Amino acid sequence: MNLGPTVFAQILAGLDHQELARAAARFPMPRASRSLSAYDHFAAMVFAQLCAHLLIAIAQQRCHLPQTLYQILQVVSVSAFEKVPLPELFTNYHIDETEKHIPIQLEISGF
Repeated sequence: MNLGPTVFAQILAGLDHQELARAAARFPMPRASRSLSAYDHFAAMVFAQLCAHLLIAIAQQRCHLPQTLYQILQVVSVSAFEKVPLPELFTNYHIDETEKHIPIQLEISGF
């Protein structure tokens, strides 16, 4: 039974294709992909980020980590390939509480 578009399709539906095309023209990729358009490349990156955030949220719940998702992502991004149990990464570890806004980051459709 088809209930409509997937959640991922609904997320991408809010994306302005013309704005993405302008951004792709303004900031071209260093080496053009022969098989992926700028939109397909962006959709793949969005999907990868969504999967990463979901995996971290699952780990946060299963390991009963008290840190926020943002704080866990900060630590995991630095320590992703270390052979340390996840809860051990957060013992006696000082995490910067300030979230930084990066004004030069590209904004698409107000996101």
